[in-house]
Amino acid sequence: MRRALVVAVMIIGLVGVVAVAQCGCDTPPAGSGPACYTGYWAGVDVSFKLVVPGEYFSQCPVPETPLITGWRVETLAGDIVYQVQFPDVPKGHNLQMTWNQTDGHCNNVALGFYRLVVQTTTAGEFQNYVRIVGWPGFGGWCNCCCERLDTRPCCPQHVPYIEIARCDSRPSFVSSFSIQFKVELGASSSSGGCGCP
Repeated sequence: MRRALVVAVMIIGLVGVVAVAQCGCDTPPAGSGPACYTGYWAGVDVSFKLVVPGEYFSQCPVPETPLITGWRVETLAGDIVYQVQFPDVPKGHNLQMTWNQTDGHCNNVALGFYRLVVQTTTAGEFQNYVRIVGWPGFGGWCNCCCERLDTRPCCPQHVPYIEIARCDSRPSFVSSFSIQFKVELGASSSSGGCGCP
């Protein structure tokens, strides 16, 4: 019985390795995008905020607290895809912003890299990058091999920066499914499930 269990676990592991090799879950080729970015599944709202670290205020003279006058989403070529402005009343730097992955005409954007730019009253503009990735479609093992999105976070700095929330969900498709195995050998363990970390 125990031997059959070990063989079954080995077969499942081998199938998983083969499935990962066949899916498009790998990182983009070097030089094809920014050095740091946050991955998001297509169709999942991108949440971000401007972080103003305490060290920013240790300068002399002490800078004013930057307020947000607007934000936009650009392609890597600099074309504006989506834009939000606060012309009358700037917002506090703790504002949680959300982009629903559409352009200014409510069309879903293409897969790829996008630049998030936050404009402030006194500190200029700040940017960070997001990579929109398509969820592997039905037909093959891809629905369970891509457990984590490729994300290369930017290092926090002592100046204001954009913090992009990690993808915490994925769009649901009819073809999506989850498998769980429970093996009790003194201690319980389980594996399976798909989606973002």
